Amino acid sequence: MHELSAVLLGSPEVYWNGKRVFFPFAKMEALLYYLLVKRKATREELAALLWQEMEDGAARKNLRNTLYLLKKLTSETLLLTPSRANVLLNTETVSITTDFQEFNEVSPAESLVLYRGEFLAGFACKDAEAFETWVNRRRESCKEDLLARLTKVIVARLNNKDYSAAERYLKQLITLDEYNESAYRTLMKVYERAGAVNKSLAVYDGLQAKLSSELGIGPQDKTREAYERIRAKMVNQLVVPAEQAAENFFGRKRELLWLQRLVADFCAGCSPCVWAIVSGEQGVGKTEIVQRLQETLAADCVTVLRTQCYQAEQDYPYKAWNQIFCQAMELLSQRGVVLPAIWYQIIASVFPAVLGNQTVACQSQAVNGYNIHSGMIEEVMGGILEKVAAPRKVLLLIDDVQWLDIQGWSVLRQLLRSGRQQLLCITTCRTDYQEQIELFSGNARQEGLVETLILENFSREEVVRFSELMLPADKLTAGLQQKLYEYTDGNALFLVESFKLIKMGQNVNRLSPRLRSVLHEQVNTLADNARKVLDVMSAFFNDVGFNELLAVCGMNEFEIVEAIEELQHRRLIQEMPGSVPGGRGPVYKYNHIRIRSYIYAELSSSRKQMIHRRAGRYLEELMDKEAWGRDLYSEILYHYAQIDEKIKILEYTIKLAERFCCPQYELFPEFSDWPRGNGFILDNKLQIMHYLDKIKALLAALEQEYVPQASLSRFRAAYLEMLGRYYIWRGEHLAGLRAIHQLLRLAAKKSFIDYTVKGYQQIIYCGIQIRNPKLIELFANKLLQTAQAASLAEKQAVIQRFLGIAYALRRQTGRAEQYYRQSIAYYKRLGERPGEFNLHIAAGYNYIGDVRRMEGKLAEALYYYDQAIRVAGRNQSSAGVVIFLVNAGHAAYDLAEYGKAFAYLSEALALEAQYGEYQGYWCLRSYCTLHCLLALLAVKDNSLQQGRSYLEKADEFLQRYHDLYQAGLIARAKLEIGVRMQQDARLQAVFADYLPLPVEEYYRHGQGFFSKTGNTFEQITLDKLYLAAGGGGKIILHNKKPAQG
Repeated sequence: MHELSAVLLGSPEVYWNGKRVFFPFAKMEALLYYLLVKRKATREELAALLWQEMEDGAARKNLRNTLYLLKKLTSETLLLTPSRANVLLNTETVSITTDFQEFNEVSPAESLVLYRGEFLAGFACKDAEAFETWVNRRRESCKEDLLARLTKVIVARLNNKDYSAAERYLKQLITLDEYNESAYRTLMKVYERAGAVNKSLAVYDGLQAKLSSELGIGPQDKTREAYERIRAKMVNQLVVPAEQAAENFFGRKRELLWLQRLVADFCAGCSPCVWAIVSGEQGVGKTEIVQRLQETLAADCVTVLRTQCYQAEQDYPYKAWNQIFCQAMELLSQRGVVLPAIWYQIIASVFPAVLGNQTVACQSQAVNGYNIHSGMIEEVMGGILEKVAAPRKVLLLIDDVQWLDIQGWSVLRQLLRSGRQQLLCITTCRTDYQEQIELFSGNARQEGLVETLILENFSREEVVRFSELMLPADKLTAGLQQKLYEYTDGNALFLVESFKLIKMGQNVNRLSPRLRSVLHEQVNTLADNARKVLDVMSAFFNDVGFNELLAVCGMNEFEIVEAIEELQHRRLIQEMPGSVPGGRGPVYKYNHIRIRSYIYAELSSSRKQMIHRRAGRYLEELMDKEAWGRDLYSEILYHYAQIDEKIKILEYTIKLAERFCCPQYELFPEFSDWPRGNGFILDNKLQIMHYLDKIKALLAALEQEYVPQASLSRFRAAYLEMLGRYYIWRGEHLAGLRAIHQLLRLAAKKSFIDYTVKGYQQIIYCGIQIRNPKLIELFANKLLQTAQAASLAEKQAVIQRFLGIAYALRRQTGRAEQYYRQSIAYYKRLGERPGEFNLHIAAGYNYIGDVRRMEGKLAEALYYYDQAIRVAGRNQSSAGVVIFLVNAGHAAYDLAEYGKAFAYLSEALALEAQYGEYQGYWCLRSYCTLHCLLALLAVKDNSLQQGRSYLEKADEFLQRYHDLYQAGLIARAKLEIGVRMQQDARLQAVFADYLPLPVEEYYRHGQGFFSKTGNTFEQITLDKLYLAAGGGGKIILHNKKPAQG
């Protein structure tokens, strides 16, 4: 759905899908503004509105052409013409929002936030008198509506005793309705209530001067009476108490106090400072703090003259001083000061606006401009300000002094040199122009005549407090506060605009027209290379290294360094803390996310395509060169996803899924053929399935696009292998085998040897899990034939272990041990690097330990389990080490070496936290064993509740993943505890409700489970336990020896 947003209150702006629209001619723009307000109109109405002076035929033709061009500029769907007579906006397919519409829909208080100026301020349409009439009516209507809303809000604020807000709204009302004496009187009362008597009197003075100069009348009797009453209460004071003036002024009280003291010292004549520079980045609050300072100053202590510099006026001599000298001449006129006639002539030649003052106009005469030079002008300007400062010192406030013209700087230099005792200048300046200001102020700074106040962005803690002050509690969350800080970097303007968006229920990610304007101004003056770097950085997700910029920007190192320095100087980007030269070089990021969002939105689609493609290819090359470096899959995937390169998206989605579905799901994975640096583990099965579902959808989409099947076959094979592996790992064996058989058919058809090998291995792993020796042996032999044909020596080593497991399950222990030892020998011969196959060698020793246990040789079994732990190393990143420890603890327990057993099992329990339920099928092999043994040890140690807790965990796990051997071990633990319960009342009290059956039942259950697994040794162990408890009768004891090879 397309989006059209428009600013109609103030200077008009239109955005189509977030991008500013510039119209080729004014009548097209006027037509759209009219429709945005009216929503629909007749063709006759529109033609008369804009082409009133033309014949009907010509006017209709112009209208048709304008409508056509408007749709071409935006979209065919913007306008509907359901009949030949009507034109209307298509709100079904285009989301249309205007501040004018919002202004009329929201509450009075919210509407005041939206009102940024009169309707279509500054917009004019030539030869369209009817349109101009309509605009003027709308302006008057908006103004009347605004005044009514302001009045309501002011009354409400006064009733609630919110005087700070009332003051702010009263000033807004006076700005709109200049002669509203009721508003002046109310503002005077507000100041009086706040104790700011001088400010109250200053309001009256301003009103009196305005009425006298513009209307030739004085204030009403009511106003004069209020003035006289307040004047009687006047006290001498320089500034209003700080806490009063800054009641609703967040985060700058310390800086405001610094400025107030500076002015106080100046007025008292005890400060050498003649120039104070308030410096900070755009939007940090420089102008606001100076405004607050001005509001706290007493009118009878210092004369304030203020001006604003603009970049567009930088080439116009003395332009920025126009406001100051208009104010100065007005003051002198009010005081009755008469200047030399030549001064009037010179000042009027530079600032014609002063001719609006009758006194100046009478004194000014025609003068030959060729006789006036800059020296004369600046001398007169200095003389005039000296006259103004005679009765009362002068404070000059100059905003954005960095835009001051050359001649303007000359005037400032002269004033600072000659007016040290009577004049103080406070200027605001952007940080990125600070060096320029420093050059100008060099000598003066050395003499102690210049002070600098640097405004920093708010910290994260200050952003949190500011948001708590500005936002309702129901909209405030810790996540939102963090987002506000990340999006704004603590910039006051960006925060305030974000608060407005949140209050209006809009997305905080959205850029308001005001923010767009600010950001446009920030980047519009950048050098070409700096803008290129900014564009490239916006296409990276979070940060970007110097070497990445070098590869993507197409510039040399010197050009990039120069561009980065400019961007850092402008406070647009910053170097990441702790960034050190390396594979990426220094790393940079945007100062805040809003800048990145704006820059990226401004990029054309072709430029986005180019940047993302270059970045993706560079990162691919980097990954090939630095296989041991950082993981890059997600970054590469991000770039290709932005330009919808589906084949690349599929390729790297698969690589990411392989990273999560890594071989660590098996007990003893083969790391040698796995990409190092990418063997991470994800412990959330839902995320794994998310990737697999995404791969499936991508495959289906590419098939619809008729991508050749040959190029998709390997991707499909990878998907089937991961899907089958995932299901087998989860214990969903049928689903897993179904996927693996599909893989094997595809691999055979396409001669994918690697996927044939992977498929065989997955079926073997499934056979191990379900204890099916026939399945293991069948596919181990198939794998052996494939490995021999392809000369895969490492696979032949693991096949020996697989065959050993198959024979162990058949209780042919001697043959099983033979295969295990062959596997160990193979791996020892294959290892080229120390420790390369340690985990596989350790697995062989572990399986030999299992064989010894089956034979009833527990001491030998413990020896081989210890060998497995020693070879693997306790820091090995595999759940297999947990199995070695559990098996060793099991053997030690059956040898009655309980202290040693507890040490093994405690270590296993600590590692279990790292390899939880979703970290492979090790749980089915050892989870119940571990907790059953810990339960028995806890009972022996009289930690009865702890023992019950361990046993309950083992039972809970068995309910989800039923395994006969583990079920037998739980029955054995219950039998052993049940036997002890017969002689221990405390034990009976803890376990009675949990173990209600007689010991004979637990004995029978255990025998049934172990007989199905063919594990004679465990059956004999159960017999011994039961006999020790005095059991007998119908129980058939297993007196035969455990199986031998």
